[in-house]
Amino acid sequence: MERAKVLVVDDTPQNLVTFEAILDDAEIEVVPAGSARDALRAVLRDEFAAILLDVHMPDMDGFEAASLIRRRPLSAHTPILFLTAYGGETHTSRAYSLGAVDFIQTPVNPEILRAKIGVFADLFRKRAEVKRQAERLREAEEQLRHQAEIALRESEGRFRVLCTSAPVAIFQLDATGHCVYVSPLWLATTGQPAEAAHGLGWAEAIGPGAAESVMASWQAANVEGRAWAHEEAITRRTDGEKRWLYVKSSPILSDQGRSVGHVGIVEDVTSRKLTEEQLIQADRKKDEFLAMLGHELRNPLAAIGNAVLVARTPGLESRRDWSLEVIKRQVEQLSKLIDDLMDVSRVRLGKIELRRDHIDFVQVLSRAVDAIQPLVDERRQRIDIDLPRQSLGVIADPTRLEQIFVNLLSNASKYSPEYSRIHVSVHADATGIVTSVRDQGVGLEPGMAGRIFDLFVQAQTSLDRAKGGLGIGLSLARRLVELHGGSIVARSEGLGRGSEFIVTLPMAGPVTAVSADESSSAVAGDPQPETKVLVVDDNVDAANALSLLLETQGFSVAVAHDGGDALKRADEVQPHIVLMDLGLPVLDGYQVASQLRARPNGSAVTLVAVSGYGPDQNPERASEAGFDHHLVKPIDCVALLALLAKSTRLRASRADTGAAMQD
Repeated sequence: MERAKVLVVDDTPQNLVTFEAILDDAEIEVVPAGSARDALRAVLRDEFAAILLDVHMPDMDGFEAASLIRRRPLSAHTPILFLTAYGGETHTSRAYSLGAVDFIQTPVNPEILRAKIGVFADLFRKRAEVKRQAERLREAEEQLRHQAEIALRESEGRFRVLCTSAPVAIFQLDATGHCVYVSPLWLATTGQPAEAAHGLGWAEAIGPGAAESVMASWQAANVEGRAWAHEEAITRRTDGEKRWLYVKSSPILSDQGRSVGHVGIVEDVTSRKLTEEQLIQADRKKDEFLAMLGHELRNPLAAIGNAVLVARTPGLESRRDWSLEVIKRQVEQLSKLIDDLMDVSRVRLGKIELRRDHIDFVQVLSRAVDAIQPLVDERRQRIDIDLPRQSLGVIADPTRLEQIFVNLLSNASKYSPEYSRIHVSVHADATGIVTSVRDQGVGLEPGMAGRIFDLFVQAQTSLDRAKGGLGIGLSLARRLVELHGGSIVARSEGLGRGSEFIVTLPMAGPVTAVSADESSSAVAGDPQPETKVLVVDDNVDAANALSLLLETQGFSVAVAHDGGDALKRADEVQPHIVLMDLGLPVLDGYQVASQLRARPNGSAVTLVAVSGYGPDQNPERASEAGFDHHLVKPIDCVALLALLAKSTRLRASRADTGAAMQD
């Protein structure tokens, strides 16, 4: 490592020896000077990291010496630290007026002095390294530029061929800025004919109405021998279309290093600009979405917190049922919020699966109306329904189809005033089953109808005006409609004049018989006393709450909170059913399931995965681990009890069959 030089100026030889002993080491080289004149000669020869300057010297005091040192180019900015045995405000003020960085009284503290000089030495070395790097970079650039010039001169013919085949327009200017050549793409890119570009016409093509400023900018770069760049939005003369152009040129240097002109490119960067604008809009939508998400999560959490407080307050026992109802309602709202987010993710990733069946469309739409009726009643609104008398068959997933119209009807209600009407009509024509949902609400701004289906877009997004939701319902509805082979459009005559959403779905033949939904007919029933359930969840409260619920239904329940404990508890209780959280410490749910399946009688255990992700998140891994079912948190208790009852009946049936075979 190069040693940093420090100049020590003192007319006392003993002091010079002392300072050299304190400072001189592997990183610092002390250069002694016995007088101010010696110091001035030293700063002419070398560059120093710092100068320690005695104030009182016989031939010239330190202040005069400092003034002269500051006039030397190499030492104009070198840190000067004055040394004196005498303090005083006058000396201190004069020292700082001469640009001193410190005023040190002697005798000095060696440790403090080494620390101060060490800082300046380190800064000096860093500045020197920066200079060396800059010089190397400059040399490299110069070498590359020189090689490019030689190659350019040697390949003039190839240059013309490349200009003809290049995907961007290429131009060449002489030393005065006059255009001497443009490639064939010049007209298509700028809208200016090639002959008009020659001379100074090129500047008008890339800077309409600002040719003088374009030329001034280029000439400044040409004088300095550097590259020149310019970006401009223009309206092309050929088609009147607005385009963004990016222009960059580099100097052509003579053997003497003088610029003899420039060669440059003109690139149409409209697509890049549009992408940048889209990214900015997407980032803004993301910020708005995160703000809205926080808003939507805080509301139910605040209500739950208040309800818990009421339930725990002495004297308010009579309001406990009200508190439980509030908690139940808000948890359902949170679950709906999370379900919508998960659905959007699954649809965008192509992981959603439709369980299609031949169903009666009118029945599905009626269920959607029934589902939204409480919200409509709360807002004192009315739904007018115009349905055909005959059934309309459609091949669709009934759950997803109902979700589409629940989203549309929910939006219609939320964005309409109280006492307003929502009109739903259905008819069949050559295009399929056409359903209209029309409201008397806030309506849409002009141009909003095409963007309202974009993710995270709402007609009103400010927190004080939001009607609830995250702006994903309509986007999800459109994607689900498209997955069913249909289409959806929005219409509005303007703000305050309501909106209409029209869904068109392919029509199938009439439905002659509709099988009842298995889940709707399933009931929990009374499980067999010997039914043993193992609940595995690292969330202690969630595991204990689920355990209590199952015990009230007659199940024998054991609880584990990590993967290792789950395997131990399984050996102890030999469960018939395992409710397994996937995100467990020690061993995750997949690993525990695989090990349970590999054990004796492991195939007889019903394994139910429980997670915040849906069954579409990683179906292959869940299947390989041996899971039979997948439930999404928060668990639908009715669905869970129905599943457990079905598993219990199936196990009992297998036991009866085995006993009969033995008889």
